[in-house]
Amino acid sequence: MVVSRDRVREKWVEGKALFAAEFLSEDSIDRDLVEKRAEFEGAGIPEYPIIDARPGQRGFHYLRLDDAGHYQEVEPDEQGRYHSALLPGFWLNPKWFWQDPLPSVERVMMQIAPEEYWRYLTRLRDEETGR
Repeated sequence: MVVSRDRVREKWVEGKALFAAEFLSEDSIDRDLVEKRAEFEGAGIPEYPIIDARPGQRGFHYLRLDDAGHYQEVEPDEQGRYHSALLPGFWLNPKWFWQDPLPSVERVMMQIAPEEYWRYLTRLRDEETGR
């Protein structure tokens, strides 16, 4: 789930998520595909990828709310990536979810947002070293 930083409180988050992802599980396929989709749509969560990375399965659906408040499936770009309309520069490549081993967070972040990730790492380093 992704939320705006200004809505995060000490013990809760105010308002709805901007982006929520669902990873299908064997014991709740119907709930994951039908009930949660309806719940998230009704809650107005703008973007909602559904990832099926269960053993032997490969499925990926990227849903976005239309003007009427209903989910519509988003098509990937020519490289097979799905781009967020709400999170500038953010995209997902479904192939990541089926790699064995999974790609590292660092590798994915360097593909999605290298400049921002370097700034983040520099800030962490500076905080740790007291700069």
